[in-house]
Amino acid sequence: MMNLQPSLPWKTWQELRTESKTNPESLLSMILEAKEFSLCKQWVELYPVSDQLKLQLQTEHLLHLLETEQTDEAFQLLESISDVAVGLDVCEHALDRRPGLAACHFLADYLTLHFQRQVSPARRRHIHALHLGSKVLLTLPPASRQDYFPLLSEPMLMLEQLLMNLKVEWAEVAVQTLQSLLVGQETGFSAEDIDKLLTDYACKALDFSCAPKERSRSDSVISLQDVLIQCPAQELSSQSFSQIESPASSTNSTPTHTLSGNSSERKKDRGSAERSQRLSAKFQPPDQPPAQKDWVPDTQHDMCMVCRRERFTMFNRRHHCRRCGRLVCSTCSERKMLVDGCPGEEVRVCDDCYVYFHPE
Repeated sequence: MMNLQPSLPWKTWQELRTESKTNPESLLSMILEAKEFSLCKQWVELYPVSDQLKLQLQTEHLLHLLETEQTDEAFQLLESISDVAVGLDVCEHALDRRPGLAACHFLADYLTLHFQRQVSPARRRHIHALHLGSKVLLTLPPASRQDYFPLLSEPMLMLEQLLMNLKVEWAEVAVQTLQSLLVGQETGFSAEDIDKLLTDYACKALDFSCAPKERSRSDSVISLQDVLIQCPAQELSSQSFSQIESPASSTNSTPTHTLSGNSSERKKDRGSAERSQRLSAKFQPPDQPPAQKDWVPDTQHDMCMVCRRERFTMFNRRHHCRRCGRLVCSTCSERKMLVDGCPGEEVRVCDDCYVYFHPE
């Protein structure tokens, strides 16, 4: 004990013995902090400690074994606990600490197999949901598991998130995994609920509205050139043809096939002018950034409130401007800036707000 890290405040074994008799639980906590679990076990046999501290010791030991991937030793530790109630408490306390994926999977499995009848129905559903969630999470690529780990106890939400993120192949494996494990599980959802979720997102995928594209001069030129390629020359009037290409006999003239390039430049200028005109319209952001609860609700608009062209769909998702709280598309909210109430980093804002605060 004199060699523990972090070191104990006593210099001699005589001082340590005196402290052990006076305050054995305080010393046990220090040994536990050093993760000397064998020494802890001996200490509990020599000195009186509370049941609560014993439970903490067994919980910490179990989590340490699971975190270091010593699953066989973890299983032996649980099997060595003769009191069923204590074994259940150790597992539940460890699970409530929300350890890593492997540890959650082990604990949910063990609780499902050994303590079905000892827990309340609500707790049983939670454990079964964790069991299913861990199984689904293990089917995902290792690099992506951490992104979905917060949804471990909500397998249906995890599946919905996969669908929202267009991870269709991952979702397919997740559905197969859930359907194969649902039999006999009390999770709060059924195979019919999975089918309904898939049906809802299939309908959303088909409801893919496209904003009408504004026709520009360059579009007309390209369309006319396509007609020239597809139709015989004799079917075109000489007047129409002259609009595309000047006669070869003309002098000091520029062939009008360069019109495409000129019109492209005009299109850019026109687009920039329209965009500047739109952004410079009399938009007045609120004096203070609204709180998140005061943002425009998702259900209030199905179209970008800045460009008023992009429709929100399963593939074209809504975004909230952190400065004005409006619903905007990704194209109209590509910029970031510092906003009061969001300290430390720049956040997404709409083009209107950015131009308002950066007039140069």
